[in-house]
Amino acid sequence: MQAEPVGLAEQVTSLLRLRRAREDAFGHELFSDPAWDILLELFSARLRRRSVSLGSLNHVAPASVVVRWVSVLVERGLVIGKVVSPVELECRLELTAAAVTKLVALFQTESGYGLVSL
Repeated sequence: MQAEPVGLAEQVTSLLRLRRAREDAFGHELFSDPAWDILLELFSARLRRRSVSLGSLNHVAPASVVVRWVSVLVERGLVIGKVVSPVELECRLELTAAAVTKLVALFQTESGYGLVSL
């Protein structure tokens, strides 16, 4: 794993908390952005050296929506799915190196962080 900038995990965690608080205040329908939430969840997990299963993203959106967006992210080369247990249909997800590079760059730019925190 490449070294990410110091404090990046805290920035991503703060952003995720802000997004959840925004949903609590206004409802998730108003600010629905499942692809971005999936990328942020996977980025946070990577920074904290945790794994993410497809099923653990059910708080982001309904399962069918999560599966659809994960498929899009895989097609775009941003996410890799690794089957852990074919019997239980368990799949671990992680960001590709290209996705990590893009997210790190985005969070390093002052204007970028301002945009993603909205």
